[in-house]
Amino acid sequence: MPESPRRVYIDFDDVLCETARGLVDLLQEEFGKRVAYEDIHCFDLGRAFGLTAPELKGFMEAAHATQCVGNLAPVEGAREALGAWKKAGVEVFVVTGRPPETEEDSRAWLERHCVPYDRLLFVDKYGRHAPSSSLVALESLAGMGFSLAIDDAPAMLEFLVNSTPMPVIIFDRPWNAAFTGDDGRVLKPVLRCASWAAIARSAKSLLGLAG
Repeated sequence: MPESPRRVYIDFDDVLCETARGLVDLLQEEFGKRVAYEDIHCFDLGRAFGLTAPELKGFMEAAHATQCVGNLAPVEGAREALGAWKKAGVEVFVVTGRPPETEEDSRAWLERHCVPYDRLLFVDKYGRHAPSSSLVALESLAGMGFSLAIDDAPAMLEFLVNSTPMPVIIFDRPWNAAFTGDDGRVLKPVLRCASWAAIARSAKSLLGLAG
């Protein structure tokens, strides 16, 4: 019987691209407000940026526009790490909570920055989207055979740690500093890494990679 492929779940925003840093600049452009990246201690952007509900709605529409998505900078080291994993036979799934309408722009960004991947999955991670055939159900992630997950959002980390069997790497960001994932009952690795270089080192043992 052939060996099952090693499959990795990689979040898109703030794991592959510097979304929050881009949004800080967008906030300055749209509202003339400046919030330091280091001061984004809440994943709720309405609270973090001091925006009303109508302001937040317009802000997120601008954030998902082609120009904004296309201008996001890549996270240093991500492309190189994923390239090495692909050469080792690892399947790379980019798993995002973005609206499905951003698929074309998201794929264009991945191609522009030469990010290697096998599949791009749109998941209603936070219950924000209307039902769609292009959306993968959150609960189905647990049965997709992932060997490792890498994410930064506290709510999603909570789900991955407590409702899936896969080891989890927390990509260290200001808004997840309080999340540990350790309640004494989790019997799998939950690691925090501040860079892709650290992720690559940790993944060697978690994925059983040589070198």
